[in-house]
Amino acid sequence: MRPDVTELAKYGRQPPLPYRASWLEVDGLLQVEQWLRILPGKRYVGRAIWQGQEVLVKLFVGARAARKATAEVEGYERLTTAGLKTPAMLAHGALSDGQGAWVIVRFIPESRTLAQASGFDIIPECTRPLDESRRLVAEVISSIAGLHQKGLRQQDIHPGNFLLAEGQCWIIDTADVLPIDDDQQAVANLAVFLAQLPEKLWKDAWSLYQQLTSAVAEYGRVAALAHEWQAWRARDLADKSVRDCSLFQVETGATFFRAVWRTESDLISPLLEDLDGALATATLLKDGGSATVGLVDWQGRQLVIKRYNLKGLGHRLKRCWRPTRAWHSWQAGHRLRVLGINTPRPLAMVEERCGPLRGRGFLITEVADGEDLGGAAQQADSGQLQSMGAAVKAMLKVMVCHRISHGDFKATNLLWGEALTMIDLDAVRWHNKFNVWRKAFNKDTARLLRNWADGSREHQCFKDAIDNVES
Repeated sequence: MRPDVTELAKYGRQPPLPYRASWLEVDGLLQVEQWLRILPGKRYVGRAIWQGQEVLVKLFVGARAARKATAEVEGYERLTTAGLKTPAMLAHGALSDGQGAWVIVRFIPESRTLAQASGFDIIPECTRPLDESRRLVAEVISSIAGLHQKGLRQQDIHPGNFLLAEGQCWIIDTADVLPIDDDQQAVANLAVFLAQLPEKLWKDAWSLYQQLTSAVAEYGRVAALAHEWQAWRARDLADKSVRDCSLFQVETGATFFRAVWRTESDLISPLLEDLDGALATATLLKDGGSATVGLVDWQGRQLVIKRYNLKGLGHRLKRCWRPTRAWHSWQAGHRLRVLGINTPRPLAMVEERCGPLRGRGFLITEVADGEDLGGAAQQADSGQLQSMGAAVKAMLKVMVCHRISHGDFKATNLLWGEALTMIDLDAVRWHNKFNVWRKAFNKDTARLLRNWADGSREHQCFKDAIDNVES
């Protein structure tokens, strides 16, 4: 590789700005002003200035650079031949040795991806009013239907690959635009997209897609496929959460393991240096033998630190070969949020280690909103109580669909605020065997009902919610 290309690959996740891409064989100098996405040593996407105009550039590095740039060009040609909207390609090329390549396309100002406009990014939750979310999704569904009608699909389909601007939906990331083999592949492609939206939007999105394409598949089949992909995405995020990647910053040493959301690392990393000290000055929420929980005000953010204690030598020896409860809660929190169960956003996780042996664990999360369901239900009027019952039913439906058990499903582990929130996740399990799950799930629901006296309105409300959940 040329020295300039080699240097770019060595910068890791933080190449310099501005970056002058002098190795590109194009007319005029291209200067990157902002990095938008980086896969170290592979691909660098940025907003740049070239020939006096603002452009978007993809720089490819390494042995497969030329092949990846060619895939971008081929996908672009498929879209333009089909008459579908995608930003105009202005230049492309590769070095003679194939170790560096580039694609330059029009930069569309004041544009947002569906992920940015709606909040459907890694976690599919409605951050906009429901009607606005439906409108945004409808724009993209129309674009997906157009793709499928032209015999094309976007293999890596997700809300970040559709750009909303100038009153239109633009398809981006053209390397993944490929031909469709059959109608089943089109339906599966749509199901992958639906899996990344809040489930309350699936049916409307499917109905619009049917109208635009005359698809004959039943909604139940599409929803089942979407649930499968949703479960895969949840597992994938949990796996990523314990390895260094674009989403998570992971550090491992002889005496520690740390995992942090990369976007939160500047805020959270200093806190991780002395978690015991932070807990010593925190407002204690729980100070039991198994765990200590404290509320801290950290640089203007309210955060919760949970330390999983070891109660003695025997307990330490019993736990040292297994992942800590912090590790399990960290992964469970990410999985549950992808599946649509609200739980405080996990921000960081730390394990104390001595070589391969694990000691105490720490979990740092955002603050959960609301009061425990037991007290909230007793103070609620009839309308509020019905809303609580509906929220419990919705949560249980997700648990049934994905064979989840909580392990300590009491009212104090369910908080009622703007939404129903599940906390205390260290005993959460995903079950492969139906009978094992059913036994654990029945134990969960029985534990929930024990919070209220038999015959009370609260007991009857939540019993009805449980009875009406379809297994």
